[in-house]
Amino acid sequence: MLYKNILVALDLKDNNKKLLDRALSLSNATQAKLYVVHVGVDVGELYSGVVIYHLDNFQTRVVNDDVNLLKQFLSDGGYDTSPIVEALEVVGDFNREIEKILFEKHIELLICGHRHNFLSRLMPTSRHLINHAKTDVLLVSLPEKIDS
Repeated sequence: MLYKNILVALDLKDNNKKLLDRALSLSNATQAKLYVVHVGVDVGELYSGVVIYHLDNFQTRVVNDDVNLLKQFLSDGGYDTSPIVEALEVVGDFNREIEKILFEKHIELLICGHRHNFLSRLMPTSRHLINHAKTDVLLVSLPEKIDS
C-alpha cells in the first residue's frame, strides 16, 4: 500500500530528529504528503486549581513559543522539507487532537515516538491511538536520553 497522507507527531526534543527522518524517508519513498504536528499543553487544564489572570494572553504566548520552536526544529535540521505540506500547532488532549487531524486530513499513516522509560510504561500515549485510530500507526523507538 502506498500512503498518500502521513502525519508525524513531534514533541520538539532533539531525539525527535529520528521521527522526522523516518517520516521524510517514507514520504519521499511513497510520494506522500507529510503533515507535522506538535500538540501543545492547554495551560488552563495544566493549572486547573490556580487562578491565572489573562489566561488567554498567556496561552497565546505559549502557543506562539511552540510555533517558533516547531519552525526552528524543522529549519535547524537541514532537512529537505518540501514533502511537508502543513506544520500544525494544536493545543489540547493529545489523543483527541491527533484523532481529529487523522480524520480531517485523511491520514493513512501516523508516525509517533515511544520512549522506554518508567513514565512511558506507566502512561503510554500511544496505547489509545493504537486501539482507536482508524489508520496505520508506526511507533518509532526513541532513545531515553536526548542526544547532545
